[in-house]
Amino acid sequence: MAHSQNHRYWERPDSTYQSYITSGQYGHQVWLSYERWFAELTNTSHFGNHEVMVGAQYQNQDRNSHVYNHTYRKKLEKNYGYFTPSFEPSGEQQTASVFVQDKYFITPDLELTASLRYSHIRSEGVPNAAPDYNDPSVGHDYRAVSHQGWEPRIALTYDLSPATQIKAAYAYGLKAPTIDELYTVQFSRASKRAATSRDLSVTRINAYLLGVSDKRQNALFEGDHLATEVTLFWNDVIHDVAQRRGVNATKQKEGYYTNLDGLYTYGFDAQVQYRLNDWFTDASVSMVRGKHKGSLRDSTGDDEYWYDNPPLSASLGVGHQLTDTIEVAWQGQYWDEQDRIPENPSLHTANVASDAYFFQNLYGEWTPRDDFTLRATVANLTDQYYTPYLSAGVPAAGRDVRINATIKF
Repeated sequence: MAHSQNHRYWERPDSTYQSYITSGQYGHQVWLSYERWFAELTNTSHFGNHEVMVGAQYQNQDRNSHVYNHTYRKKLEKNYGYFTPSFEPSGEQQTASVFVQDKYFITPDLELTASLRYSHIRSEGVPNAAPDYNDPSVGHDYRAVSHQGWEPRIALTYDLSPATQIKAAYAYGLKAPTIDELYTVQFSRASKRAATSRDLSVTRINAYLLGVSDKRQNALFEGDHLATEVTLFWNDVIHDVAQRRGVNATKQKEGYYTNLDGLYTYGFDAQVQYRLNDWFTDASVSMVRGKHKGSLRDSTGDDEYWYDNPPLSASLGVGHQLTDTIEVAWQGQYWDEQDRIPENPSLHTANVASDAYFFQNLYGEWTPRDDFTLRATVANLTDQYYTPYLSAGVPAAGRDVRINATIKF
């Protein structure tokens, strides 16, 4: 079982109370809180060559957000400045799931894992205190809505040799709409997509994976360790949720979000880890490609890149165990240029092309005893100026130095 709470409050300087602040800028004072409950119960049994696990999960996430915007202190339609941001609605989402998984050891070298999960998700918004955002005549409806579905998965693992393993897997996943997607609104005069989006369908994904891993000793020299892994994947997403734009916003009372035809992605991940005596190194390369089915404005339009498409990335790390208690390491990270973005850069704020960049990090760790560890990290060692992909053109932070201690008792 787990429980967490997060409460935040921030306020603009007094001098800004005479400034005009729009609804999309939160306001002059902001209150935001999250609360999460989680519980899981599982049981594992063995029947011959089968390892069967059954279980149940429950999760409750509750968010409460509201602002005070001094600009609207005299406007009844904005509840005199006290209201919930229309783009960050308050609400609660409860997820209850049951599942069963069977690991069948067909032979000592061949393993088949099959599982089935059923989830029921109930979402409910909190009516906005501002009449502008709580107008049933334009489709503002904060009542509860439910989504549910089955998620089957299957995986096959085969040991080609004591060192080499092949894995193939398929999953039919489910993602319910979030509170933001269901209950974000606009006021009636703002656009033709003012309503809540309680009619959204779940997003489905057909996920395919094929991987090969190899772990061996004495690969190059006596006493060394070498581990390699390559994973290929293909994801076919159906009914993705996106903001209703362009020809998708055609009449009043439509929801701010809608389901589109989906997208597809494919790519690979490759990793190598090597250790010789007190030296160790690792390297990785990751590439993702794919497109949205139809444009993000119109499902009947030409396919275009989706807005979360990452560029090719690679990393290389080298470390040394100086003593039994002291370890240091260096890492370099490279990101290729980001030029696979939707055609209309105004559609999403992150749709800005970025140049390739490379930065370095340093790590150090001291563990004088089992219950105490001291770590130091220097990120962006050379204080390089660069703009990360999907950062809407905002440069990254410069050199960052952090020291932390962990004590176990």
